[in-house]
Formats: sequence, structure tokens, C-alpha cells
Amino acid sequence: MGSTTSRAAIVAAARTPIGTARRGTLANTPAIELAKPVVATVVERSGLGAADFDDLVLAESLQGGGDSARYVAVDLGLTNIPGLAVNRQCASSLSAIAVGAGQIAAGMSRAILAGGMESCSTTPLLRKRKPFTTGKAAEDYEDPWFPFSHP
Repeated sequence: MGSTTSRAAIVAAARTPIGTARRGTLANTPAIELAKPVVATVVERSGLGAADFDDLVLAESLQGGGDSARYVAVDLGLTNIPGLAVNRQCASSLSAIAVGAGQIAAGMSRAILAGGMESCSTTPLLRKRKPFTTGKAAEDYEDPWFPFSHP
């Protein structure tokens, strides 16, 4: 009995230059804006048409809300792609690639765009106030900063 499992392969890759948090030319660029030219470049380098991709899986540790992969897909005109946001902290990008490879291996997809994005400089952050405090003093806060995706 033969195997019907498809094999996944990386056929194109791209990345942005390495940035420095809160400094440098990329400091004020949100993660989604950083991802757009990278995803567009991968589509171009792959030799496939935009309609050939079944999904876009993007990882982001400090998510600001919503499905960032879908936002990128729509902004690039890839409206046939649903988009999936992955958050697994330091292993997020590798997990995004593994999800894409798994979809291909399971026969659920033929071609997946997958990778990661992050902008520590533009991540939306909140302050968490301790119970029974006014919130007017610095010591009224438990954790100085945490992202929107934090429980």
C-alpha cells in the first residue's frame, strides 16, 4: 500500500533587515507593515501565482489583536487566503512553518506562505493595575508592561 502523504518543501524565502528596538529606520514600522514586502517577495520568488496559495500562516509573539496574517493577505490583494496567526513566543516562526508543512503533509493544502513578524518598538502595551488601588501611582501597577494578548 503506497503512501499518499505529500511532502512539504520551502521553495522561497525572504526577510527584512535586522532592526534595533526603538532605534533605527525600522523603529516606527508596525509588524504588519514589515511583513507585507517580505510576503510579496516570497510570492514573487516562488514562481507561483497568488491564487496558488491556500493559506498564509504568520507568527507574532506580541500580537496586538486580530488575525495579523489575514490583514497582510488582504492588504496584498491575496483575498482568497484566510490567514492564520500563530503565537508560540520564541518558537512562533518555526511553529508557523510547521503548521504549513503539516497542512501540506495532510493533503489539506498545496502551497502555504509561512513565517514570522515582530516589531518590539510598535507593540501595543497596557499597564495592569493592582486590585484596590487608584492607579495614580507607579506602585499601583503589578507588571510594568504586558501586550494585549496577555491573559
